[in-house]
Amino acid sequence: MAQYRSCPNCNGDIKLEASFCLDCGISVPTLSADLSSVGFFQAIKLGFVGCFNFRGRSRRSEFWRWILFLIVILLIPYVGWSLGLILMLPNIAITTRRLHDTGRSGWWQLWMAIYGTIATGIAGFAVVIGLFVLGSNTILAGMLFSVGALGFFVLFVLIIIWIVWLVEEGDEGSNRYGPNPKLSV
Repeated sequence: MAQYRSCPNCNGDIKLEASFCLDCGISVPTLSADLSSVGFFQAIKLGFVGCFNFRGRSRRSEFWRWILFLIVILLIPYVGWSLGLILMLPNIAITTRRLHDTGRSGWWQLWMAIYGTIATGIAGFAVVIGLFVLGSNTILAGMLFSVGALGFFVLFVLIIIWIVWLVEEGDEGSNRYGPNPKLSV
């Protein structure tokens, strides 16, 4: 299957090996190397530089190396969670760009957070109340544990969907959020 990149002049699709755009005729440098990988420190730099950039697209390598950096930061004793809160905005921005790479809106983060919070709240509430009534009313406790299990199941499904979306390869050519970052010159 042919790979495409975006024309810098008209934003049209150009085959990777082409030397000019068929739409506007501009000469473009030939690209044969796959620019798909971003190094660990480059991903961290891109995360900080783009912390207010909610437009465009981010590669999988950029996103997952940023996530690795975030996990390492969160594991630092005493200060990790504080630094994690500071890094929330860059994390939202890079996740938005990663979703854009797959053709999805960055607003999906908000919906996933809302549904995940609701599912967790329902599950936790049902289990805690179920534990309180366990000795006096086993039928009610069983029903509450079932509701809790359903809430945790919904949360599990949301997490699986989220991971699949973030692991998924980005759109091959340009999409409505910009050119393919793998093929940009």
